[in-house]
Amino acid sequence: MSLASWLSPDQFDIYAIGAQELEGLPGLSTASERPRWEAAMTSHMGKEYELIAKHCLGTTHLMCFIRKDLLPHVSDVHHAHVITGFGRVIANKSGIGICFDIFSTSFLFVTAHFAAGSKPKSVKARNEDFFRIDSGLVPLMCPIVAHRLNELKDGSTTHTGRWSVSSLFDRVFWLGDFNYRVQATYEDAIGKLEQGKRAALLLLDELTEERENARVFPSFEEASISFNPTYKFEAWTDQYESVKKRVPSWTDRILFRAAPGQEGNAPPPPGSSFLTSRAGSIEAKAYGAASSIMASDHRPVFAHFQVSTKRDASTAGESRGATTSGSAACVIL
Repeated sequence: MSLASWLSPDQFDIYAIGAQELEGLPGLSTASERPRWEAAMTSHMGKEYELIAKHCLGTTHLMCFIRKDLLPHVSDVHHAHVITGFGRVIANKSGIGICFDIFSTSFLFVTAHFAAGSKPKSVKARNEDFFRIDSGLVPLMCPIVAHRLNELKDGSTTHTGRWSVSSLFDRVFWLGDFNYRVQATYEDAIGKLEQGKRAALLLLDELTEERENARVFPSFEEASISFNPTYKFEAWTDQYESVKKRVPSWTDRILFRAAPGQEGNAPPPPGSSFLTSRAGSIEAKAYGAASSIMASDHRPVFAHFQVSTKRDASTAGESRGATTSGSAACVIL
């Protein structure tokens, strides 16, 4: 199985690789999945990149690679996790965060696996998982976050009144199996896809609706979706599952946000919409799914970003008086 359609080394400065339910991969048992997965990713990345952080909880995993010539400019690397599974002790659902500074710009990557299910209450559970992880990571990402807690300004909490780790960093990326579904019947969803009406199906996407109504991922953006639903497939085929008739859905997503005041002043691209990234400190260059990788009932997604970084002597996380220069980042699920 080639990873080239999903993970192409030697193109970007930063690679963040998140995975969920690793035990489902062929040949990987619960005991062997972590070291074999890490070895495979490290080997694939090659000698030009350094693994600066990794974190595993149950079957959820996050790794961050940096181009080696940037290592002298990397500092304050930390990682932590929050469990959201049954009773908040079962790690089948969780979130993992890795943060670090490059030059004077702080980065945060979070991979997460939200609650499953297609009932209305499941949507609320997924939203709650986001806020629980977003707030729960704050005291755990010490000492860097603990230091910033003493200097919190407006915008450091969400509309729920809870702390938000996403508000404490300059460049933030969330990637994972968020499990949001399409609100349609199986037959209707398959019919729309067969008729090439992907846009009509996207209008029924739960995550889009929840974000538009400010119920989850506040201040986050997502690049335009131009790929078919990534769930649920028959393994090793390009056919959607037809026995239990799970509605094809975009469960696997990548969202991003920049610190307030750092979004950039350039106007949005022509024809931009709610799902189109705006020009500025984070600009989405690509967003897609690797349809040729069929080892799971999901299709892995990827996103490429052009990210500006501050290279002056100011403290990471502060936006005033900073100069910027381009730095390409590749965020991959």
